[in-house]
Amino acid sequence: GVLDETVRRPLKSPAGDRLVTLYNTRAAAPQFQALSYPDYTALCDGLEPRLALAAFVRVFHALDAGGRVTRLQGELVSGNYFSVLGARPARGRLIAPADDANGAPPVMVISYGLWRDGFGSAPDIAGHTMRVDRREYTVVGVAAPEFQSPSYSSQFWIPLARAQHAFGGLDVLHRAEAVVHEEDRRE
Repeated sequence: GVLDETVRRPLKSPAGDRLVTLYNTRAAAPQFQALSYPDYTALCDGLEPRLALAAFVRVFHALDAGGRVTRLQGELVSGNYFSVLGARPARGRLIAPADDANGAPPVMVISYGLWRDGFGSAPDIAGHTMRVDRREYTVVGVAAPEFQSPSYSSQFWIPLARAQHAFGGLDVLHRAEAVVHEEDRRE
């Protein structure tokens, strides 16, 4: 706990003190393995109503950001990821559950820094098409400047449902981590 508080950056989130990251452990493998996607969905099915569970997995992709192709770190995220973290957009909207459904159009959210540095803070960024490793995604929004992912410094977010689209059939969903948020009942 002391190492975690002193070395890791504190999460700037309205729900920060109520968030935990879940990992899997097995006797035959190292500790702190990420949950598989089937484990994540099984946990979601058994959650109490006051809890929410979101999933994320780190990815690295080449993005064409304003005519300049750059390899950036991002995340594939569940449709409720931003709501579980209590995030708000700076522009447009954030990824929602409907974006994470099979057959949903390919959308993404970009970081405030990428919007500022790669697109000159263009006010019309929502609706802009961006190429991610030769695949096109529509930018639906920009994360607020203070938004911080729980584990990674990310420049973009794509719904988990796009995993096979984003990786040409690779099954990266079995490396997804999960974040649990206990909703505040003191309304």
